[in-house]
Amino acid sequence: MKALNFDLLQYRSDLLTSTKNKINFIYDPVRKKNYQFLPEEFVRQLTLHYLHKRLSYPLSLLSVEKQFIWNGLKKRADILVYEKADYPKILIECKSFKIQITNDHFKQAAVYNRHLKVPYLVLTNGKQTFCCYVNLKSQEVEFINEIPSFGESHI
Repeated sequence: MKALNFDLLQYRSDLLTSTKNKINFIYDPVRKKNYQFLPEEFVRQLTLHYLHKRLSYPLSLLSVEKQFIWNGLKKRADILVYEKADYPKILIECKSFKIQITNDHFKQAAVYNRHLKVPYLVLTNGKQTFCCYVNLKSQEVEFINEIPSFGESHI
């Protein structure tokens, strides 16, 4: 498995940040609200800007921290990317720059995908990004070299 070759930090200048009571915040253009500037939130916001500006996904087709129930437990997907309003296409799990992506993170995404049933899984820590295509019929997984742009498909 090979990481994709792009740098999310190139979108840093697109981020809107502020400080209130000595706490740093970052604006989320999808949720239209400021959130505390934490390492994972930083990666999530860089990823949103990448999806919107580089891959042409409309903000209206992006969902952040989408909650769902799995085995009676509340779970949250960091980012869900939709191709159409009711058709999720990509599940993205974001980790802090400080966290190395491991097989356990892929297992987490796979568990989420049992419920969400999306054809693409992406894991990123901002430095390393992995993308795989999941054949939903056969459950075969293939690592691919890029995240599909809006309107594109690996199939």
